[in-house]
Amino acid sequence: MDVDDFNFLLDKVQPLIQRKDTTLRKAITARQRLSVSVLPHWKINNWPDCETCEALCMVLKDHLKTPTTEAGWREVARGFQDRCQFPHCLGAIDGKHVYIQTPANSGSLFYNYKGRFSVVLMAVVDANYKFVYASVGTQGRMSDASLFGQSDLRSAMDRGLLNVPKPEPLPNSNVIMPYIARRTVENAFGILANRLRVFLTNIALDPDKVTAITLAALSIHNFLREKGSEAYVPPAFVDTEDESHRLVFGTWRRGGALNSVALSRARNATEQPAKEQRDQLKAYFQSPAGSVYWQEDMI
Repeated sequence: MDVDDFNFLLDKVQPLIQRKDTTLRKAITARQRLSVSVLPHWKINNWPDCETCEALCMVLKDHLKTPTTEAGWREVARGFQDRCQFPHCLGAIDGKHVYIQTPANSGSLFYNYKGRFSVVLMAVVDANYKFVYASVGTQGRMSDASLFGQSDLRSAMDRGLLNVPKPEPLPNSNVIMPYIARRTVENAFGILANRLRVFLTNIALDPDKVTAITLAALSIHNFLREKGSEAYVPPAFVDTEDESHRLVFGTWRRGGALNSVALSRARNATEQPAKEQRDQLKAYFQSPAGSVYWQEDMI
């Protein structure tokens, strides 16, 4: 991040993390504690200060919030419509492993199918690679289907607490379609892992501290995305399209990526409403109402 962004964060967290000098020694300054946690990148053997991470979560809590109004969700959907030509999309969802040292007396709870120990980060991102929902700390052995099924996000959706817009016609069409989620989250995780590189290592801390670090990282990520920081996401860092709309991979892919949570065995929709919505979207994207002029060139 640039100097102005760092100083902004310092002003916010300094009252929470500054310690007083004693007769035996001088206290580590708030600037030093924040620097260890966010600059230049989080690396192995340079674990972030967990107390500072908790303070960052507190002062940046408004930057990591799940929409709870219809207007908020419509704003997310507009982003996907404008950037991806995909209507009625409420976010891109995926689960990733955050690798940790073997927790004491944990048995196989945090042991995953990769043969390593991890906590799981499940997140939903918007079209600007901002995290609009995150759940951290689930044991690494869970599958992606179990993650969503047991999440408070699923519970809130089922109970109607998120005020998601009601089903309505797709653009330029009379096809009624609910608002849904689309799995295009890879770049958001790629940015996170390659700018805060502690996520590409085994974090030698207890799971609860790893959770604090991860939530702080997501908050900082969102803060810098909202600021449009080129220091955080320089040009060509994320995937783009060329003039012919062909994919150009971002440079983050050279640095490594987080491993996805094991997929459930069911690869196709099993419930009739889901199958019908998939078929309706397929027909819509092939129709004059939902197609784009260059899509046939991608086949």
